[in-house]
Amino acid sequence: MDKWLDQIKGRWQGRTKNGASSQPSKPNDLGKKLMDIVREKGYYTLNIETFGENTIVALPHLYDPDYKQKPLFHVHNYFEMVYVYRGSCVHVTHDETIHLHQGDVLLMNPHILHWLYLEHPTDIVFNILLSKDFLEQTVFPWMTDNRLMFNFFLDYFYHLNQVEDFILFPYTEKYPVESLIKQLIEEYVNDDLCCDSALKGICLQLFAHLARICNDYYVANDTDMKNHQVAIRIIQYIQTHLDTISLESVAKEFNYSTSHISRLFRKSLGKSYSEVVYNIKLQTAKKLLETTSLSMGDIADNIGVNDTSYLHRIFKKKYGLSPSEYRKQMQKSIDEG
Repeated sequence: MDKWLDQIKGRWQGRTKNGASSQPSKPNDLGKKLMDIVREKGYYTLNIETFGENTIVALPHLYDPDYKQKPLFHVHNYFEMVYVYRGSCVHVTHDETIHLHQGDVLLMNPHILHWLYLEHPTDIVFNILLSKDFLEQTVFPWMTDNRLMFNFFLDYFYHLNQVEDFILFPYTEKYPVESLIKQLIEEYVNDDLCCDSALKGICLQLFAHLARICNDYYVANDTDMKNHQVAIRIIQYIQTHLDTISLESVAKEFNYSTSHISRLFRKSLGKSYSEVVYNIKLQTAKKLLETTSLSMGDIADNIGVNDTSYLHRIFKKKYGLSPSEYRKQMQKSIDEG
C-alpha cells in the first residue's frame, strides 16, 4: 500500500482550473479533430493553458496500451519534466529511445518531438509542466553555476548552443528529489491560497538539486567555469542593453579588449559575439510578438534595429514566417488551446 499515492489520487479527482480538467486525455479521448491533426502532420501540440492558469502543472501519466501501438508524437509550448515514481516508462524521440527507471527525472524543452508510454499498468509516472516564462525569468538565471543546464536553457531561449533537447537526471539517494516532487504534487492538487507562489518556491529547490545531480554526473571536472561565468554576465548585460549594445560598449563595461570578448565567446559558447547578439535580438523580437501588441517599429527600437524591413527579412529567414504571420499563428494557437 502507498498511503501517499492513495491520498493524492483521491484529491486529484475533479480538480479543475477555469473549467480545464487536471486529468490528461487518453488517446481514445482525444477527439476527431486532434486525431485528424496527428494523421495530417504526424504530431500535435499541447498547450499549458489547456490545464488552467498555473505556472506549474503536475499530472499523472496514465497507462494505456494504445500509446505503444499507436504512437502520438507531440510537442509542447512548455518545458516538461517526467518523473518515474514507480516502475519504468519509455521515452521516444525521432532518433532515440530512452528507458527511464524508478527515481529518474527527464527534463525536455518545448520543441522536442516525442512520445512517452508506460509498459505496465503498475507503472506510475508524473508529468510536470513548466511555463517558459517562469523558467526563463526565475530558474534560468540561477543556473549559472552549472554549464550543462545553463546551456540547455540558453540554447532554447536564445539559440546559442547546439545541445541536447533533454537532460536525464539519474536516480540518486544523495538529494531529496522525490521528497520535493511529492511536495510539488501535493501543493498542486491541494490548490490552496498562494498555490502558484508555493509551486515556484518548491520548483526552485528542485532545480537546485537537479543541478547538483547534473554536476555529479556530467560536469564535475569543468575547468573553464571562470570564462563561462564571465560570458554569462556579458549575455545578461546584452539582454538589458539591446537597443544600444555594441562590442565596444561591452568591452568597456567589462574592462576587456574587443578581441578578448570575441575569443571568450568562441571558447565558452562556440559562437561569435555577433552571432550571440543576432540570436538574442531575434529571440527577443519573437517574445515581444508573442506577449505584446507593439508595432514592428517599436519592437525594432527595443532591440536596436534601425531598419524594420531588415528585421522582417532576418526574422523570416530565421523562423520561416514574417513577424505578422508569426503573431497571427501564435494568437490562433492560443485561441484554439
